[in-house]
Amino acid sequence: MSSAAPVLAKSTGEPLVEHVRRCLEVAERVILGLPFDEDDKRQLSRDLRLAILFHDVGKAALGFQEMLRGQRPGWDGLRHEILSASLASSVPGLSAEILLAVLTHHRTLPGNGVEVEPGQLPWEQLPVEAGSPGPFERMVRELQENDRAWRTCWAELRALAHEFDLPASLAPMALGLDLRWLVRGTHAASQRRSFGADQRLRGALLRGLLVTCDHMASAHIDPPAPVELGRIDVAPARPRGFQQRAAEVRGHLLLRAPTGSGKTEAVLMWAQANQARAGRIYYVLPHTASIDAMRQRLHEHNPTARAGAGAISPSASSMPARRSRPTGCARGQTISPRDSASRLSRSRWQLWRARWASRFVCALLTRSSATLSVARGGNWRSQSSGGHSSSSMRCMRMSPESQGSCLQPRG
Repeated sequence: MSSAAPVLAKSTGEPLVEHVRRCLEVAERVILGLPFDEDDKRQLSRDLRLAILFHDVGKAALGFQEMLRGQRPGWDGLRHEILSASLASSVPGLSAEILLAVLTHHRTLPGNGVEVEPGQLPWEQLPVEAGSPGPFERMVRELQENDRAWRTCWAELRALAHEFDLPASLAPMALGLDLRWLVRGTHAASQRRSFGADQRLRGALLRGLLVTCDHMASAHIDPPAPVELGRIDVAPARPRGFQQRAAEVRGHLLLRAPTGSGKTEAVLMWAQANQARAGRIYYVLPHTASIDAMRQRLHEHNPTARAGAGAISPSASSMPARRSRPTGCARGQTISPRDSASRLSRSRWQLWRARWASRFVCALLTRSSATLSVARGGNWRSQSSGGHSSSSMRCMRMSPESQGSCLQPRG
């Protein structure tokens, strides 16, 4: 490989600097959409930018570059993220959460010899002490063999994050990470027993955000902005009394009204008044058909919200794959192997996106302080994302004959 050739991030020929720049752009939008306090988002943004900057620098090793350029079939099982974490360890002041995110952004914690599963980091490659022999020594040697291209790449990466005043050169070294972070189980030296829940949660959050930004940047897709119900006209032209009262309630609410009286609009008006900044709204319904109907209803209220309003159901993860059949491709039609592989790849990617979206939203973005329960025809249906007791809720009941004119708050 020519020493003047740029360091690549992908086998498509995308340079590492361009991939990192794209990751940073995605991270900015992802952080903007998190329902956290501004101080928390500011610190999280700083840590995420640093993790992104270092996450793929281990790809600069000569053997990995030759693999990306098709000059060799693989890198003999060596893990570039281990070399990345080693280089990041040479920077003073990087937190353990950043190093852990860099180290595990592709694979999980190493096995303990008993619980063995696919996708674990190999212990034998980890530089637990200076001058670790074996596979890590080979990775360091191949990085040195590509020294000129690596130095040029690092100078450009530093320019992307000049606010951090990072060193002009990096040297591989032993992991600057307490090894207890890598120990599974519940014994005294494990991660679970050695570090507090808040610190471990932050490490998991940072890792999840890094993986998200890496995957979205690799696919060249942008994260959708959160749906702000305040910008959607959901109120009817002439709101009924109970609908207007629902819109004025701040906090928990119980609403009971006859079928067809307009509870859905009341729900959305209440949600407009109670949505936190960048907060997600969960509208819980019992059937897939009603979920799809509600999603379509939101799209009709505001077509621009189409990218941010989606469905999460037991069958939702398979819907994109089923809908991905191209127009004009009938059952039994013969297509070329190349077209078949391309369509299968798109279907798998859409399926992964749907599964990722449900996990990411449910795991990271659930933050609500209000709960609404709706009764239809006397049957109570709970719609909750905060897990609060109904004893603290305000209750409203509308008699069938009043159609909203005799709304009465109770206890």
